[in-house]
Amino acid sequence: MHLPLVVHRIREENSTFRTYVFKHDLRAKPCQFAMVWLPGVDEIPMSIGWQDESELWIGISKRGDCTTAIFDQVKVGDRLGIRGPFGKGFELKKEFQKIILVGGGYGTPPLLLLAKEARAKKLEVTVILGAKSAEHILYQREFGELGCVVHNSTDYKGGKAHATDILKEAGGKAKYDCVYTCGPEKMMVKVAEIAK
Repeated sequence: MHLPLVVHRIREENSTFRTYVFKHDLRAKPCQFAMVWLPGVDEIPMSIGWQDESELWIGISKRGDCTTAIFDQVKVGDRLGIRGPFGKGFELKKEFQKIILVGGGYGTPPLLLLAKEARAKKLEVTVILGAKSAEHILYQREFGELGCVVHNSTDYKGGKAHATDILKEAGGKAKYDCVYTCGPEKMMVKVAEIAK
């Protein structure tokens, strides 16, 4: 059953990505997702980027028919149908003290909720944000405000570097209890190889 949630705020992150903010606590684990329904158009899975006692953020990239319709039709005060949360989600083990998160493009939003939970448990969190340009880096300020060490892979050390290049360098300097990643499949495969 869908919850007909009112769009409280819309954040323009860049020309093709928006964060839709609702006044609701969905009780999701980091990296779970919600099904977002635009009546008469379609229902699609979308990442939950943030939640607390009063707000729920769902990041939407303008890519297909349904997301384009949401961008074109849905304004503040309108409703979207929300179902969920779904998926297993990420878990933080009790023994973890230091973790690293690698986000690729629009796979970044669920890592923000993970960082929030990890910082609440006093873990040290390093975040590597990868995107095709600085305009497309998501939630850099929010990660910083949580107290994470943030690396932006589009202008790392004054030049261009892939998120996985920064992961290799970071892994050579410090030990991490776990690496979490979300993004393009090719990037995640490389992250897994580096972690191994």
